[in-house]
Amino acid sequence: MLAPYILTMLGDRMEMAHSIEGRTPFLDHQLFEQVRRIPDSFKIHDGVEKYVLREAFREDLTDEIYRREKWPYSAPPLWIRKGRIDALDRLIKQYLSHDAFEKSGLFGYWVVCTAQCLSKALFFDCRLKRGLNSLLTAMLTVHILDHLYAQNFEASLQKYGRAVQYSPDKGKILANEGVD
Repeated sequence: MLAPYILTMLGDRMEMAHSIEGRTPFLDHQLFEQVRRIPDSFKIHDGVEKYVLREAFREDLTDEIYRREKWPYSAPPLWIRKGRIDALDRLIKQYLSHDAFEKSGLFGYWVVCTAQCLSKALFFDCRLKRGLNSLLTAMLTVHILDHLYAQNFEASLQKYGRAVQYSPDKGKILANEGVD
């Protein structure tokens, strides 16, 4: 999902179409390893999201950008239905299964079953069907990201990366070499 859609459709292809080269600094694993250990109170402060990022670049940002609310990423427009695209069928089987819901604990499995049944029952395109599809797409996306990055994060970090931790007494991030 990350490479085929997010990076190519929202990144590389859009940039190439406009003859520019873009950088995705927040996908850098070393930056992520450090930032994940920053306390939540620095990430969201008095209801302001990305607080530490805003403060770090305060002098470089216009007031409009500094005060702008965070814009959420919206999932790709795709009809989540079995039997249309083999790759999508595999994703649905793996990430919208009862086992996937049990493992993640993020949503109730009954929600996906209800949404799929209602979506099938609606033979015409309507607002409700599009809303159900958006719900299914969001659940599919969250389960994929949860599987790739959250469920096995510590093990992956130990195996491939460097462990980092935040030291409140020193007020900084400490990096420890991981296992090779």
